[in-house]
Order: sequence, then C-alpha cells, then structure tokens
Amino acid sequence: MKGINTELICESHLFVNNTAVEGATGAIILENKVNASAKKIEGFIDKIKGMRVDLNDADFIVGYESGCLGYSLCRELKDLGIECVILATSTIQGAAKNKVVKNDRMDARMIATNINNSQCKRVHIPTPEEEAVANYMKMVDQHKNALKVIKQEINAFVLRLGFRFPGKSTWTLKHIKWLRELDLDGYNKLTLEEYLHDYETAKNNLERLEQSVVELSQDEKYKEKADKLKCFKGIKEKTAMTMIANTFDFDRFNSANAFAAYLGLVPGENSSGQKENNTSITKMGNSYMRKAMVEAARACVKGKIGYKGKALKARQAGMSAEIIGYADKGTERIQRKYHKLLNRGMPLNKVITACAREFSCFVWGMMTGNIY
Repeated sequence: MKGINTELICESHLFVNNTAVEGATGAIILENKVNASAKKIEGFIDKIKGMRVDLNDADFIVGYESGCLGYSLCRELKDLGIECVILATSTIQGAAKNKVVKNDRMDARMIATNINNSQCKRVHIPTPEEEAVANYMKMVDQHKNALKVIKQEINAFVLRLGFRFPGKSTWTLKHIKWLRELDLDGYNKLTLEEYLHDYETAKNNLERLEQSVVELSQDEKYKEKADKLKCFKGIKEKTAMTMIANTFDFDRFNSANAFAAYLGLVPGENSSGQKENNTSITKMGNSYMRKAMVEAARACVKGKIGYKGKALKARQAGMSAEIIGYADKGTERIQRKYHKLLNRGMPLNKVITACAREFSCFVWGMMTGNIY
C-alpha cells in the first residue's frame, strides 16, 4: 500500500492533516487531524491496521510538502521504521478546483494522490551534518543582508536631513569619516552615532563569519570542490560553500539544465495551441543558491574579457591545467554573452540573470567532471 499522506499546516506548526489512500484503487481509507509528531502519525497508521486486517503487512509511505518543519519529522519517522518522503512544492500537481476552493483537507488529498500516482518530485534528504553546514551558510548570508539594511538606513537618514556625500564611492574610509563629521546635534547626532555603532558591529561580525567560511572551505570534506569552484572569476569561498552546502551531491542532477532548473534560473512557459510564450525565470528552487549565482555572475562580467587579476590567479594556483582551462572558458563565455545581450538592448538585470543561468551550467560541469 502507498499514499499515507500528512499535509503540514505551516500556519500553526502544530497539526497535520492525514489522508490514507489505498495504492491499488486510490480510494480514501481514513482522514483525521493530529499533532505534527512522528508518534501521532505512527498511531494513525496503527489505527488503519486495526480497521483493516488485510493491511497489517502493507507498506506505508508518509509524505509531506517541503516547508517549515524541514527534515526533522522525516528523520523521526524513518527512525520508527516508517518510509517518509518530502515533496517539492513546485512539482505538486493539483486539480483546477483547488485554485478556487482550498483547505487543509483538500491539500492532504491532493498530496496523497500525487504520492500514489508518483506525479511529483521528491526532495533530497541531506544528512544532519550537511543540513548543519547549509544552515550555517544561510546564517552568514542573513548577516550580510543585515549589514546591507543598516547601510540603507544610514544613507536614507542623512539624505532626509539634506546631506549628500560629495565623493564617488560610499562606505569607504572617506565616506565613514564624512558621516562622523556631519554637523548634527541633539537626537539626530545620537541617532547617527547609534546607526554607525550598529554598522561597525554588523561589519565586524560579517568579517568574522566570512573568515570562518574561509576556514571551513579548507576542511578536507569541502576543499577539493571549493578549490575547483574558486577557479571561476566571481566565485570565492562564501559562494563556493553556499553552492556545496546546499547541493553536496551534484551527480543527482543528470544535466546542466536540470541543475539550473533546481536553482529556478530557467524560463517558465505559458503556451497554448501553436502559440509559444516563454515567461520570466521560474524561481522554483533554492533561493540562497540562486542569489549566490546571480551575485557571482554580476562579479564575473566585470572588467575586460579574458583578463585575470592577481586574486583569481592566486585562487587558480596549483590547480590542474584542465580545471583552469574549463574555468577560463566558462568565464569568457559568460562575459561575451553579457556584452552580446547588452548590445541587443536587453535590460541589465535580465542580462545578469541569463548569465547566472549560463554560469550555473558551468558550475554543474565542474562539480560532475564534465569539463571536456
């Protein structure tokens, strides 16, 4: 038997809707709502076995949407000997009715049907160690975002007061000195001092965390992969570890396009009849990796085509000629694509996204050994 489904209710974080579907017929056996715990779900399965003696030796599959509970419930169920899968939300197929009438019970039925008919993709379950590294990289990224927000708040604050920095580049030593010397008094002066204190604290924290990422990338578990990725222009330790920590096994993607789709960097489609219409990128994937890939592409396209700075040469030092050649080939191709699309009049952000998609394909090739 397959299709025992638990639909997680993200609004409460406390309950799951259970729908039991018989694999052979798709008929609903039992529905109820219980606490989101492995023991309660095990009790639900035992209740079914008590109702149907013929199902005592049946194989049960529990599945739920990827979401707020992460992998913890899945691991707890597996520890109890219950097979469990996590479904990629973006691949779940639903009836048109579900777009008009939606509730937890209908969602549970829909997911149970998807499991029973093998209609959706299953999420890769990382090991606890892999998940811990991914969580750490997300935390570092959140600190980076926090620093960005503080910078925006300071810029907005001084602009409201009528001050405009006369220099070209902000957040340089000259800019910081200018901020500290502004002629303010009272609570405006106190406000700016607090802002600058928060800025220094956030900046120091981020520098400390980024140094820890550099040390992490030299761990024997990650060094080989990280060193290969750093051969690309635009990829340093943080981006490399973000890609590794959120993927680990690149071989589970059978093509470069499949990896790009996992990042949500492939265009969507809204076609009907003989009319084909591509839409913007799907964004159905790992948002942290997609953001890292876009930032890497933005850094990659800067400067002259084919030029390699001292920092990039240092990162490539000691690597094989094949690895360096593949990385340089990918970098040059991305740079040429950037200028080609810009010359066509395509908007800058759209060009960067297209380059990020191309970049992700080269990353997949590097990580899977498809470099020839």
